[in-house]
Amino acid sequence: MENYFYLNEKNEQKGPISPEELISNGVTKNTLVWKNGMAQWLPAGEIHEIAKLFTNETSATMLEIGRA
Repeated sequence: MENYFYLNEKNEQKGPISPEELISNGVTKNTLVWKNGMAQWLPAGEIHEIAKLFTNETSATMLEIGRA
């Protein structure tokens, strides 16, 4: 897999990083990401190649809400 760039919460471009590093760098399924060959920036959760990284994100968030 190719490396990705992402836009952080300040809309600053970061990367390139490997797909495996996206989560540890704070990327969520809604974070805009891009790699060479893509026409435009897209939310990470909409990119087939990496969407699977975010499948547990929703359930983890719901667990946190339940503990509050």
